[in-house]
Amino acid sequence: MRGKKPGGPRRNAFHAKPPLEPDGWKIDVTIYVGDATNLPKLVNRTRGQHWAVTRKEKLEWYWRVAGAIPADRRPAEPLPYARVILTRISANEPDRAGLYGSFKSVLDSLMPAKITRSGKRPGIALITDDSSQHCQFIARWRKGKQKKAAVQIQVWEIPAPTTDEPAQSLGSDLAPAA
Repeated sequence: MRGKKPGGPRRNAFHAKPPLEPDGWKIDVTIYVGDATNLPKLVNRTRGQHWAVTRKEKLEWYWRVAGAIPADRRPAEPLPYARVILTRISANEPDRAGLYGSFKSVLDSLMPAKITRSGKRPGIALITDDSSQHCQFIARWRKGKQKKAAVQIQVWEIPAPTTDEPAQSLGSDLAPAA
């Protein structure tokens, strides 16, 4: 036991597992896609592309997410309020807007299926909605190898915020000080 610190291995705060409520529901899966070209496309690449190409990519990510999270590991009803952390594991770090925008199709696949004017949007009904009233969404990037790109999906149920708490904004840390 010489050289080991008590309490197990030390973890960086960035890689630390978030706390879990004792009776909360949690899922943590990693979808390995091989080459970085198979990761969700960044906003800079998807802007202006044909709608059919966008639809094909959304369906592809729906099937990847549905295959990674079997039906027996999903809750019976969509979670009323959840924290969703999506981590892009790749060799090159995208900018902040590109990182958040690239996860749109992955986040959409976690919501319930819905009939829209343009057709049916598939979903696995893990979360109720991706709005701030139902979901706390966090996008992260982690350094990985070029040929071992992946997307890590972490979803767990958390208590809904009270009305006394201010709404969290993605850009609040970028606002100039008054």
